[in-house]
Amino acid sequence: MVMLVLTSSGPRYVVIKDQAERERVGKHWTAVSQALRGQPAALRTFENVDVAGVPLATSRRDLRAWHEVGLLETGPYPEARG
Repeated sequence: MVMLVLTSSGPRYVVIKDQAERERVGKHWTAVSQALRGQPAALRTFENVDVAGVPLATSRRDLRAWHEVGLLETGPYPEARG
């Protein structure tokens, strides 16, 4: 399955084969949403965590910047893009 992963260098589509990693991506998206709503502690769980060898983003500054330009509107599933 291809999922949009918020990496430490920006949003990136990644092939995720493992169910545990798919769940990790989903939980990371939830934490990103919480951080953008003022709960930055939600991202601590994902510090130094990777998915398919790609490090997950935990910088609130970066997440806000990506959100402001519309890169975080759809979540992890590319088919959700309009």
